[in-house]
Amino acid sequence: MDAREKDVRIADVKRAAADYALARDGDGRRAATILTLRALWELAAASGAPVEGLSVVNKLVQALEELNRGTTPALLEAGKENGGEKKSGASADLALAAALVDALNQYEKMPIQEAIDYVASKRGLSASNLKNVRQRLRSKSSKDAGQPHYQAALSTIAAQPDPARAIRVQLAK
Repeated sequence: MDAREKDVRIADVKRAAADYALARDGDGRRAATILTLRALWELAAASGAPVEGLSVVNKLVQALEELNRGTTPALLEAGKENGGEKKSGASADLALAAALVDALNQYEKMPIQEAIDYVASKRGLSASNLKNVRQRLRSKSSKDAGQPHYQAALSTIAAQPDPARAIRVQLAK
């Protein structure tokens, strides 16, 4: 990221923080918080922050947007994540691995099966399990709990100035 681009992103963060300070009500503060988080997300993404950390910020922004629409976000519902009926599906790690497979295919033009084998070996996963999880996460009709993680990882990789580098960084972990 060049210095001018970084300065613009820092100015966006400062502007959003000032909007928060000037907000008079809860809706205004939530809107300003969303702007601040998005500006910080863009600054971090452009600086090469890891996908996992950026997806946490995405979840928080989505929860705040749901609050602004008048609904209670699942993120803030007590006991929804940790107890009661738990959605079955891919873990965040498997969802990230599946997103890395698709990103390798898209940005590195690696064939899908080769990408599956590569990511599985790098992450210590079963290639057949990764293949099944990837198919489930890509399905529009699936209700897999890992889909938000998968989508967030794909979005985060795509938002990077150099997606291929972001993929390599994630695979090196």
